Amino acid sequence: MKLPIFSAAVFFCASSLSWGTTIWHEGDDGQGDAGPLPATANFTIGVGSLTEILGTLTDITKGADMYEIYISSPATFLATTVGTGKDPILNPALYLFDASGNGIVGNDNTASGAQASISDSSLTAGFYYILIASSGHLPEHGSTLIFGDLTNTTNISLPGSPLIIDKYKETGATPSPADGGKDYEIDLTGAQFASPEPATVGLIGLGLAGLAWRARRAKS
Repeated sequence: MKLPIFSAAVFFCASSLSWGTTIWHEGDDGQGDAGPLPATANFTIGVGSLTEILGTLTDITKGADMYEIYISSPATFLATTVGTGKDPILNPALYLFDASGNGIVGNDNTASGAQASISDSSLTAGFYYILIASSGHLPEHGSTLIFGDLTNTTNISLPGSPLIIDKYKETGATPSPADGGKDYEIDLTGAQFASPEPATVGLIGLGLAGLAWRARRAKS
């Protein structure tokens, strides 16, 4: 049976929800290098679940990359770093901030090694910023370390009071080991892209407009 144009549009949109990629590569959609603060973060664009973020800390001696994501299932949310590529990251830290840039939770080392992992079941569904940084390249607000000095510790840290990230402080002359320029992967569960793809939004709008037109025609 031949589908009307508006029905085909709705069908295609619904189908694309499961056909889209679940991976964000740093700089996708022409955004370039992910910056270290909310104003310069990569805004992840896609449909449905976001399971991986792949990138490179481009700073040679230190580095920090931030991404905006949507946490859809706080109870199952988990973010874990993985060294990947030809020059994998060795000792990163991972942090989570709310939509205003206030610190929520951070971790430098897991109990099993120098990679980092964060989770927080007390969150509510919504938009957040996830940050990967070299160990010892610490988020700061003014002259206050938002999470304290987590360098090479295995503890999950919550800030004493919410503070908005505005810069970084180094522990020593250079974070050690220097992970700048190295490749990373952030594995995610309970997360989605921060925004649907523009093409998908347009198709959904087309489908809804078609349904409205059909309803008006039926009444007349």
